[in-house]
Amino acid sequence: MKRVPSDWAGWLLIVVSFGAVLLNRSIRSDRRLLWAVWVTLAARQAAALLNAYGHPVPGADGDALDFHRTAVEKAAQGRLHFAVGSYFYENLLAVVYRLWGPSHLLGQELSILAYAASCIILVELSALLGVTAGRAGLVLLFGLLPAAVFVGSTTLREPFEVLFFMLAVYWAMKPVRGGFLLSVLSALGMGIWQHGLLVYALFLIAALGWWRLRRFGGPRLSRRRVLAFLAGVTVMLGLAAVAPRSLVGGSDTLMALRDGD
Repeated sequence: MKRVPSDWAGWLLIVVSFGAVLLNRSIRSDRRLLWAVWVTLAARQAAALLNAYGHPVPGADGDALDFHRTAVEKAAQGRLHFAVGSYFYENLLAVVYRLWGPSHLLGQELSILAYAASCIILVELSALLGVTAGRAGLVLLFGLLPAAVFVGSTTLREPFEVLFFMLAVYWAMKPVRGGFLLSVLSALGMGIWQHGLLVYALFLIAALGWWRLRRFGGPRLSRRRVLAFLAGVTVMLGLAAVAPRSLVGGSDTLMALRDGD
């Protein structure tokens, strides 16, 4: 792909991605952990630059290229239509391209920025679990798997889906008021990128809600809280049963679930 003037925004996000992780105190204060995060980011940046200016990396064609091209067209036309699934991602890219210019590098950098945020959440999750040793190795394992590097540095939805999944787990585990509400919103945020994940999000919410109720509900759970939780689960399972036909578009949604959109 030819270089375009709007690539400057992508180059700016390269710097932002390396600097964003410094906002986390645990990463900032642990030199080994910081370098591990930066190494995984560098691997993704190398793949993104190669894909933007050189030879396409594995996974950069197909859906990734289609998403970028569709977003460029929508940005030029100015007609945006947000809906659950691939439409959401395409239109999100189109909004960014309309503001900053149609740059393939910029689209890829959004995915890498989502990964940088995931690294912060991973470190915070390890702290909640009481794991402080070996976090650098954990980040390297999380970030340097070849498939993760290539998929996570292209214009695909997966980095955002992973981020919101981790956020759902993080907020469910964090002992703060309103934590479960943030967990629910994160789970729904995960599902908005893909129809199948939206249905899965309902089951995830039920599982995380039960875990949180057992973890923070005290040694003796009140009958009212248990009944309220069971009622909530019943409603969500009912939504899951009718979601393919009623959430976003009837038979079109069924086709999207079948095709993985």
